[in-house]
Amino acid sequence: MSEPPASPSSLFFPSKSDLHPVAGETTIDLKSALLHDVEAIDYLGNIYIESAAFYKCNNGAQHEFLAFRIRDKLQPNRHNILLLDRVPRVEVSAQPDPTDTGSLDLTVEEVELRQPAQVTTRPSSSGIDFSGGKDRITSDAMFSGIITNSLPAADVLLIARQVDLTEICDWRHLSDYHKLEHINISHSDLGVEKLVVLAAAVSQHRPLYNLYKHQCYWYAGVVWEIICQLSGESPKVESSLRGRANFARFISIAPRSPLDDIKPMLELYNQQWEQFLVEIKPKTGKGIASMTKALKAIETERDQAQAKAARLEAEIAELRKAHAAPTEAASEAIV
Repeated sequence: MSEPPASPSSLFFPSKSDLHPVAGETTIDLKSALLHDVEAIDYLGNIYIESAAFYKCNNGAQHEFLAFRIRDKLQPNRHNILLLDRVPRVEVSAQPDPTDTGSLDLTVEEVELRQPAQVTTRPSSSGIDFSGGKDRITSDAMFSGIITNSLPAADVLLIARQVDLTEICDWRHLSDYHKLEHINISHSDLGVEKLVVLAAAVSQHRPLYNLYKHQCYWYAGVVWEIICQLSGESPKVESSLRGRANFARFISIAPRSPLDDIKPMLELYNQQWEQFLVEIKPKTGKGIASMTKALKAIETERDQAQAKAARLEAEIAELRKAHAAPTEAASEAIV
């Protein structure tokens, strides 16, 4: 089957021809990109969240993340997978290994399960800059920073090129995971832009990764609960083992539940959403001209292809006619 025509929002339906299997941005950068993409602005409301799932890794620190399936209203055959994830931001080394083509920042498991001296930094392979500044953070400083204070969080919304969650997880070094909860959304009102605004709002509100307060469990939990409220759907619970309280290392730590932050974060999201609508209002309609031009180019290309096909059919008909003429003449001579 041929690939559907390009969507006006390449942010969520990136080209499949790129060498890297995953596209994406930090949540804040993706929101900024959306605000500056006039074609995407004019397409708002057409790309919606069809389903969502809450995942937990079975090994290591039992990392948690969210996955979403999105679909295009105007091109129903076009759909994709997004993965939302929080990890501590780790500085890229000054001289990255050019042969490393499958790494992102260290995941929670890597930070927690390695001794400080064993923690190393790795380059990003996505083209996204997840570095936290110009000065390289040493492994000891990184480890102690997460434990005693905080490091900047790398909250990212990763976007599949091949509509494959496994491909994203493999590239993200997430393995041996299972689904905790999921929702199937029975309507198309929850646009993907609402997820972007929500995720960015949570990231801005708590920009630091703290191992005991605002880590992957907290981030995934807050976003998940609000998405369920916005969708109006009740999640199907497949496992109750959510959060760090089920990870032995943290049993002795007084847990901070994401539920403690749902109400204030929902209020913040509503404020950010209203502000988002205000910001895009003066830009609405500016993408129509470029979309019209693109559609005209597609129509012209289609007309040219049809004309070429008609010419080829005429040439084939002439060749068949020319081939048939000698045969008919020979038959008449025999008679």
